[in-house]
Amino acid sequence: MTVQLYDEKKLTVSSEPLNINALSIQAGMCLTDTFQKTIAELKADVLTGNSYYELQLEKNKQYLDKINNILKKLPKIVDFVKEKPVIPEFDEIEVLKTDSNEIKKFIRKANYDFLGFHCNHKDFDKQYDKVDSEIAKLFESNEYKEYDKMIESFALVLHHIIKYDEMGKVLEHYEVLELESNAKKLVDLILKISAKVISVNANVRSSCPKCNATVRKYNYVLKEVQRMREELYEQEEIDKEYEEKPAEEKFSMKKFMDDNFPTVDRFLLSDVKDKYKKTFGINLTIAKLKELIEETNKFKITNCKGKYYVSRV
Repeated sequence: MTVQLYDEKKLTVSSEPLNINALSIQAGMCLTDTFQKTIAELKADVLTGNSYYELQLEKNKQYLDKINNILKKLPKIVDFVKEKPVIPEFDEIEVLKTDSNEIKKFIRKANYDFLGFHCNHKDFDKQYDKVDSEIAKLFESNEYKEYDKMIESFALVLHHIIKYDEMGKVLEHYEVLELESNAKKLVDLILKISAKVISVNANVRSSCPKCNATVRKYNYVLKEVQRMREELYEQEEIDKEYEEKPAEEKFSMKKFMDDNFPTVDRFLLSDVKDKYKKTFGINLTIAKLKELIEETNKFKITNCKGKYYVSRV
């Protein structure tokens, strides 16, 4: 029976990365004025790197290439991260009728701990909700307003190139020169805006150490339950084989030791005594057990601080 582990991906809830350029484009698409909407569409082309148009005049094509080269070299504004950890809800681990008393006790203790699990995520939720207000603050900041104005100036020049080219005219060279001279200032503004976004993102937490640790513990318990059940099943199969054997083979100490302790080099004599009693229903004395084990010539008994150990020869 395979256990279903808790998926650690469920520990975080997150929205898509919030890019202020994308949000700005969405706002621009809501404009109704024809000219403003055209400029907004050109701004979207500038922000998404799609400012490539079919032009007729060679000089206008060269100007357009210059503008696109400037835009290519601009750094990207960092995206806002909006995510928070989720308090895990654990399924009850089923107690099977075939489970031993040890397994049942282990599962019930685990269920008591996990089904009542709670964690305080008040601060995480507060920071998650704060991201939207931080975005609004950024849109109202002087840096963003100046950045938006400069992006709009690129859109206006693109609009001029398209219109001039349609009329068979060449764009005034000074318009492109002005964009080139303002490129460094635009880069500085982008870096300042990104710094503000990074500062906000630094306070966002996507995981809770307590919840993560509890999920790892829960998954460990599930694996341990599966391991204990598998061992119980294997032992039951061994016991079943013994029950079906003739008496002379069934009570053979050599066979018993080979089947139950095939690879262990050193173990407690008390473990052998308990296993023998469980398998055959016979409670041997320590003296008799020592005698039978040593008669196999494969093991020797040693006494260490009042405890008897069986060692493989």
